[in-house]
Amino acid sequence: MELPTVTGRLHVNNEALDFIESYLVDRGFYLYRTEYNGYGALVATTQPTKTPRVMLVGHIDVVPAFEKQFTMHEEDGKIFGRGVYDMKSGIAGYLTAIDMLSGKLTDYDFGIMITSDEETADQGIKNLLNEGFCPTEAAVLLDGAYDWHLAKSSKGALYFTVSIEGKTGHGSRPWLVSSSSMRMVSLLGDIQALFSQVNPETNTLNISMLQAGTPGEAYNQIPATAQAGLDIRVISPEERERIMAAVTKICKKYGATWELIVEFTAQTYNMNNPHIVSFASHIHKHTGLVSDGVMSLAASDANIFVDKGLACILTYPTGGGHHSSEEWIDSKALEDIPLIITGYLNDMARLKTED
Repeated sequence: MELPTVTGRLHVNNEALDFIESYLVDRGFYLYRTEYNGYGALVATTQPTKTPRVMLVGHIDVVPAFEKQFTMHEEDGKIFGRGVYDMKSGIAGYLTAIDMLSGKLTDYDFGIMITSDEETADQGIKNLLNEGFCPTEAAVLLDGAYDWHLAKSSKGALYFTVSIEGKTGHGSRPWLVSSSSMRMVSLLGDIQALFSQVNPETNTLNISMLQAGTPGEAYNQIPATAQAGLDIRVISPEERERIMAAVTKICKKYGATWELIVEFTAQTYNMNNPHIVSFASHIHKHTGLVSDGVMSLAASDANIFVDKGLACILTYPTGGGHHSSEEWIDSKALEDIPLIITGYLNDMARLKTED
C-alpha cells in the first residue's frame, strides 16, 4: 500500500519526504529541507547552489480518495491508484532518472524541488522561490496538458469562497427572514449564467463546496449562514478581469462577500525555446508523438516560473482520471518518464562532455 499523502496529512507527507530526502542524500545531492505552516518541502541539487540550470518540480500531496485507491493495481496495461498520474509518477520518474545518471551526477547542474501543499494552499513553491531557490533556465513539471503533449498555453484558475451572513428563523415563515441559503442559490445561478457555453476552450465554473447553516440545525430552521467554494478557470488575463468584475457585482447584489484563496495566472509558453524543443525531441524519440502544443486545462505551479521569465516544460505522461476514482497511468508511459528526463538533462543540464 502506498503512503496516503493527502494534502493536510502532514505526518504522512513528511514521511514521504523523509524517504525522498534519504534517497537523494545517499546519491550525493546537496539537500535543503524545510516546512511552511507544517507543510514539508525540499530542494536537492547536484551542485552546491540554490540556482541550478534546471529544476525538476513536483508535489507529493494528492487529493482525498477511498482507502482502496491507495493500493495500486495494474489492468490491461494501465496502473490505477491515487496519485499515479497527479503526480507521484512524475516524482518516481525523476528519482529513477537520477539512478540512471548514478556515478556522474557531478557532471550535471540540475535540482529537484518537491512540496506537499499544491492541491490546496499552494504556498510551498512560492516560499522556496522567496528563499532564493530557483532555476536559472528552466523548470520541468509533469503536472499539466495530457498524453505527452506539451503545453503551449494554460488556463488560469481562481479558488475562492463566497459567504452570506443572515439571521435564523422558523422554516414556516420565510417571509420574515432574508434566507442566506436562498440568496446563495440565486447568487450561484447568476454566476453560473456567466458560463453559458462550456468546453475545453472556454472559461469554466465548478462549485466545489456548498454549505448552509451549522451542524445541529433543524430542517425547519432557516440557516443564518451560507458558504460556497468556487473554482473558476479562465482562458486569459483579460477574461479573468471581466469575470471577477461580474462576480463582485453579483456578490454585492445579494449581500455576499468573497475571499480569494489561491490564484494561478493564465500563461503562454514559447514552444521555440531550446529547453522545450529538446524535451519535445525526447518525447518523440520514445513515444513517436509530434505535437505543436496544446492548452493545459489544469492549474499548476508552472505559471510561477513563467512569471520569472523562465522556460517551463509542462506535460503529463499518458494517463487520466486525476482527482477521480479511476486515476491511472499507462505502464509504458511510466517507463518512458526517466528515459525522456535523462535525454533532456543530457542536452540541457550537463557541465562536462564525455571524453
